[in-house]
Amino acid sequence: MSRFADMIILAAVLMIADPAAEFDRAVAPIVQKHCAKCHTGDKLRAGLDLGSAAKTIRGAKSGPILVAGNGEGSLLVQVLTAGHDTHMPPTGQLTDDEIGTIRKWVDLLPKESVGKRKELEVTDRDRDHWAFRPLTSTAPSGPGHPIDAFIDAKLKSAGLTRAQGADPTALVRRLTFGLTGLPPTPEDSDQFRKDFARDPADAVARAADRLLASTAYGERWARHWLDVARYTDTEPEPMRGESAGAHLYRDYVIRSLNADKPYAKFLAEQIAGDLLPEAGRDGIIATAFLRLNPTSAGDAAKTRADELDDMVATTSSVALGLTVACARCHDHKTDPIPQRDYYRLAAAFAATQRRNVPVPTEEEKAAFEAAAATRRTEREKLESQLAEMEKDQRDRRDDFDRPDDDFVGPPSPSAWWRNRQAERQRIQTRIQALDAEQARAAATLAVAEQSDAPKSFMLLRGDARRPGDEVAPGLPIVLTRSPDLPTQSRRLALAKWLTEPLHPLTARVIVNRVWHHHFGRGLVDTPSNFGPAGGKPTHPELLDWLADEFIKSGGSLKKLHRLIVTSATYQQSSSVDKNVIEKDPANLLWSRFPRRRLEAEAIRDALLLTSGRLSPVMYGPGARARPSDGSLAPEAARSPLAVREGPQQWRRSVYLSVSRAVPSVMLESFDQPPPACPCDVRSSTTVAPQALLLLNAPFLLEQTEHLARRVKKEAGNDPAQQVDRLYRIALSRPPKPVELELALKFLDDPAVKIRPGRRPGSDDPGALADLAHVVCNLNEFIWLD
Repeated sequence: MSRFADMIILAAVLMIADPAAEFDRAVAPIVQKHCAKCHTGDKLRAGLDLGSAAKTIRGAKSGPILVAGNGEGSLLVQVLTAGHDTHMPPTGQLTDDEIGTIRKWVDLLPKESVGKRKELEVTDRDRDHWAFRPLTSTAPSGPGHPIDAFIDAKLKSAGLTRAQGADPTALVRRLTFGLTGLPPTPEDSDQFRKDFARDPADAVARAADRLLASTAYGERWARHWLDVARYTDTEPEPMRGESAGAHLYRDYVIRSLNADKPYAKFLAEQIAGDLLPEAGRDGIIATAFLRLNPTSAGDAAKTRADELDDMVATTSSVALGLTVACARCHDHKTDPIPQRDYYRLAAAFAATQRRNVPVPTEEEKAAFEAAAATRRTEREKLESQLAEMEKDQRDRRDDFDRPDDDFVGPPSPSAWWRNRQAERQRIQTRIQALDAEQARAAATLAVAEQSDAPKSFMLLRGDARRPGDEVAPGLPIVLTRSPDLPTQSRRLALAKWLTEPLHPLTARVIVNRVWHHHFGRGLVDTPSNFGPAGGKPTHPELLDWLADEFIKSGGSLKKLHRLIVTSATYQQSSSVDKNVIEKDPANLLWSRFPRRRLEAEAIRDALLLTSGRLSPVMYGPGARARPSDGSLAPEAARSPLAVREGPQQWRRSVYLSVSRAVPSVMLESFDQPPPACPCDVRSSTTVAPQALLLLNAPFLLEQTEHLARRVKKEAGNDPAQQVDRLYRIALSRPPKPVELELALKFLDDPAVKIRPGRRPGSDDPGALADLAHVVCNLNEFIWLD
């Protein structure tokens, strides 16, 4: 090699050794032309300064944008490439030569020139956050209910006392709706008032025991859990129609709650039921908890990263009340959760694969085999028809070469061909439907564990196409001094850490959820965020005492409910005076019971129960609403809506099919959340469509007619007795004198009796149906006092 060539190589080496000089020579002009406006000077987008080599190497707020020696793998080069999700610059496009120049500069960077981003350090001070400390449970001294002692102490310090006790009518409705989601029957209301007159405490305790023993309890409280589990009856993948196995998870939740399954077991089954030897069929079904997220059919790596993200997000928020998923792209901005902790927790699910697993009972096996035989017979018949059509088509092949004018009389070859193609399409569509029924009927949504888990990596900026450091499965280090999980059965190890014995944070989160659903707000008003950015407990000592009692009870949710509803705090009136409003305007001290509107499902179920049309049938596939009470969308073609409603639709609302694409108009109007992600706190809006729906929806008109017929049957033909019975059924009380007077005038009004549409002499309940409609539109019907 010549001396001149050696000098050229030496010059190149010296240039490589000085990234700053090469940046100024080749890259800086490109930056000045395309990037200077947003990424130089005082106002920097994303904290990224491209004004010099050193600043570019330092990266953005979220971390480095370069991989030294690897231009193709560097975010800076990737975002400049046409078609990237976050293409830069936002308007315009660098030329291939310009991008190549930047890529070459990054390729020539020495490995040591780009340092790793400093990771968030978790300290003992972080671990001292109230939610991360061990439970400090001290039972209050003195007589009375412990909950009341904690509440009264705070009220006393504010110069307040609890409101007086609620009247028995308000209390029996509160208890019955709160524990079962249904109104009390007139007989139950009368009995409670009698018992309450003798011994209020005993009356409440007996009513609570009766309601908790009812199967309606599981149907009510399952709906709360299904909200955070983002439950849907349709396939998680968009536009896929019904999923035959999804309802098994809903039924599992209802059965578990009615059986008072210990919460530790209930939670562990949903995280790792397929790995628990004693869980059996329930354990497999329970793992649908990890399957109910919506997914896309796009890039496989991104889809998988999103699936793991959903498992991390749902498990951490529901069980621990932490927003761990916020650390997917960077260290958590407010909580002591490094990005590495997110990926260590994601690695705990790395071996978890989505599966549709057969879980039939013996009875279901027999029914399935019978249905499968019928499907096979029909499929064979259809296949035979297709074969016959093929033969017929071959026999007439010569006809297709002749013009239609050569034939006298129908059908001409072209018309025959069109008819046969339409028939062929119909048969093929039916065969596909039979195959789909066979596949769906055989399995339920679940997950299964791979024998060998793939390696797990941190993803730079959460991008599945940019793997970083390899990580091992582990736990958030702010919660444990031993964060490592085993590489085998890692999900099972996670479940055991959460539940054996019940983790203090796990216990705090679930007792707060139960308190929230009884009072409309938790002791912590952010039920799924117990981190530093979440709400602080209004009564931390009470929260810890409840969590400790919950653990001592073996994780019995029914005992927790009974503990709460037997307190005077729960039984107090919603009435409030000026002094209380001034000192406790937001009711943070629980100086009165919060008046609340019923949830969507409770309103619908109350209408069905009062009308006498509520079906007692439990479990099974979800029922579809009819078009007038649902929403028409392309999905409706795949999952046909009911034309008329009947007993199948008149079951508890928890059994209505929940669809991401076709929500129920009535339930959505009253704030049933969409099942796209976990919902811990429902909205409670008051908007015009709610009133219009209660006045005009066919479902309301039909049910109030049924209610009027029920009243006539039970009360006879005496108008006064009819009004009394109507009020007792719908509002759990007799009418006030002024209400009775107005109702009787209404029933006797000729304009009401003979309005258009009346059918004299038929089973038309007449004006009584209009009165029932009015009563069911009262605030008192849909609000709990």
